[in-house]
Order: sequence, then structure tokens, then C-alpha cells
Amino acid sequence: MSTYEFVYIPHKLLEIKNRIISNSSNKAIVFEKNNDEEEKVMLLQKIDKTPFKDIRDLAFTLKNRELYLLIHYFAAADFNIDPNKFYEIIRLRFKKKFAALLWEQYQNNYYNKMYVYYFTKFCNEFKEVFVELFKDEKILQFIKVMIVNDDVIKSICVHISKTKLNIDKFFNTLKISEKSKLGMNIKKYFYLYCDKETYMSSDPQVILNAVKRYNQNELLRFIENYVGNIPFSELNYDIMEYILESKNIPESREKDFFWKDVSEPVWSKCRKWFLDNLMKKHLDGPRYNFWANYIDYIKNFVVVKKNNRNQAIYFIYFGEFVVVEFEPIGAAYIYRTDVFKRRFGAFASEDSSKSNSFFKDESIAIARIIHGGRWEFRAYNIVRQLLKGDWN
Repeated sequence: MSTYEFVYIPHKLLEIKNRIISNSSNKAIVFEKNNDEEEKVMLLQKIDKTPFKDIRDLAFTLKNRELYLLIHYFAAADFNIDPNKFYEIIRLRFKKKFAALLWEQYQNNYYNKMYVYYFTKFCNEFKEVFVELFKDEKILQFIKVMIVNDDVIKSICVHISKTKLNIDKFFNTLKISEKSKLGMNIKKYFYLYCDKETYMSSDPQVILNAVKRYNQNELLRFIENYVGNIPFSELNYDIMEYILESKNIPESREKDFFWKDVSEPVWSKCRKWFLDNLMKKHLDGPRYNFWANYIDYIKNFVVVKKNNRNQAIYFIYFGEFVVVEFEPIGAAYIYRTDVFKRRFGAFASEDSSKSNSFFKDESIAIARIIHGGRWEFRAYNIVRQLLKGDWN
């Protein structure tokens, strides 16, 4: 663990302490009895009725079972009783084995800021015991810094990613249980916060399994981080396919409930991947390889299948012109966008009853590309001129 450098920031604990004082004062004491918790309820009532000046006497009357009950309750409670009483009892009766139990309880209640405050106090007062637990004073110091972060899960995930640590080794070193809430959430949310190198070196299936457990807000954050960090050519097919199957990507993000919350650069990259993958599915190798070169200029790719005739028509929308390709392969036709919309717009959809020949009108086409010989070279010259705005 010598790679860790620590800067401890106690003002976080002071903020928590102030909240504890405010929240625990003037609250009504309410206990709900049931058979399973009767012993705990009786213990809490006893502590509540005992003035703080008499807590020492009470502490030394408690049995070991009651101390363990108290530690479990201490970590999870939303306190109506003065938490200083709990701390004082455990402090006075502290045993070496309590260190591991207190740490275990933190892992299942890491979001409880009150418990974080008192756990840190235990670490400071019984430092030698906690150093023995973690085998290294630096690890203890790291834990004390880590647990006061506003977003503990994020800070841990970012740390693991930046330092290129193995998660399982990190868990073992810090004695984090995979079955604890802390452990499960680190593994669940790790891919929301990691960097490019971590994504690239991780098993895509492991990432995908994590992504499938995300809710909508978590999925948005994953898309923003993953797509934003990974080069377009390196985006994993299975991950992107899952994202775009579960959240269809429209031509315009502003009107879409999901995609409007994704940044413009990331949305554009997703849209680009969607169109590129759609062309790859439908166009044969040579035609895909050619048109994929212009993916940054392509606004949409629409497929109209004519299953009863084994035909398909592909509309490739650029900004100022539209390319129409056909299946079986025939000549491609290029039209100005305004001309195309007037003549064919109403029929360029899945509902169209028009045959391939309807979309082949050389009289209004800018160009006709025959797929034979060195067609790519001729098509390249035509598209280059059109992208420059030269319609002659």
C-alpha cells in the first residue's frame, strides 16, 4: 500500500458532528416492540433513561451480548437517543475484536454520517488496535480519509481506476467484504467512474453485466463516461448494442425524454455509432467500406425492405443531398435533399408500396453511380464535389 498518499481533512467530521448535535436534541423517544427485538428495545430504554453522568456505571453492568447488540444498532440507527452515550459505553468496554465488528458495520452503513463520525473517533482512540486489524498504519489513514468523502463509492472507484489496482486485491487489503453494501456498490458502480485505460483493459462482458443492473439515471452517467472516454473505433459492440437497443436513439435529442440529458458530443458519438452499425448490417462490404468514410457527414440511414420481392432500398441522408442504394445491387442515385423530399419523401418509409424503380429517376438526379469497375473512385469525386457545394 505504499502507493497511497494521504491528506486528512477533519473539517468534514466537524460538519458531521454539528449535524449530530442538532439532530439528536429535543427528539421524542419512540420504541416499537416486537418479539425479535425485545432485548434490544429494553437495552435502549435503559440507556435512554440513564443520565450521561451515570453511563460509566451502566456500561460495566452490560453483558457481552448487549454490547454486540449496541454496536449493531449504533451503526444503523437514526438516533433519538444521545449517540454520545453509545460511544461512551463502547469506548469504556472496548475489546480488540470490536475493531473488526465496527469496520464490518461501517461497510453496511457507510452512508450513515453519524456513524462515520464516531467510527473515526474509535479509530483515533484505539489506533493501535485498528492498525493491527489493517496491518498498516497508512491503510488506516487512507480509510479515515476515504470514509468522510461526500460520495464514498465514487472516490473509491476513481482511486482504484487511477492507481490501476485490482479490485479484489483492494478489497482484501482493506478487508472489504464483497457481500457488504459497500463492497457490492463499489463493484456495481465502478464502471460509472473509471477511466479510458480501465475500460479498455476490462472484460467487456463484465462491464455489460454491471450496466444491465443500472437504472435510468445510472445508465445516463455510464453512457456519458464510457462513450465520452473511449475512441469511436474502440467502442465495444455488445455494450453499445445493449445501450441503443434499450434506448432507441432518435435524429434529434432535444425532444427525447432520455437522450436530452446526454451531452451533445456524447449523443453525437452514439448517433454516429448507431448509423455506422446500421449501414454495416445492411450494406455489402464494398458499399459499407465506401460510405462509412463519410459517417461524420451522414445524418440518417433509413432501410425500406420489400420482403415479398426480396428487395430493399437504403436512403443515406447527407445534409444537402440524399443517396439511394438498392438491394439487389443496382446503380445508386443521388438527389438534392429538397428535390428528394418533394418527389419521394412521402414514400421513403417502411409503409411505402413503391418498387425500387420508382426511386430511380435519372432526370432529376444529380448523379448516378454504377457499381462496377472502379466505381469507388468515381463516387469519391462526385461526393467530394457535393460536400464542397459544387452541384455542377
